Amino acid sequence: MKYTIKCEVFGALQRKNKKNKFTLKIKEGTTYEQLLTKSLEFSPEHLSHFTVISNSKSVGDFLEKIPNYANIKVLMTIGGG
Repeated sequence: MKYTIKCEVFGALQRKNKKNKFTLKIKEGTTYEQLLTKSLEFSPEHLSHFTVISNSKSVGDFLEKIPNYANIKVLMTIGGG
């Protein structure tokens, strides 16, 4: 079964995907890690720099499965001093 999700990326992440808002069809059981590395083609070593918000809640475990009709936002964590 395919799930439909809405995805939004911010900042420098937008350059890779050309658009900042888009809809994706993913396989049922897809994890956030799979979404980021396979569907969005981000490098696995960069995942620690991402913050993912799904349905207005922060995702603490990227191995969690994505629910159908999820509204996902992907942001880069920034720091400063």
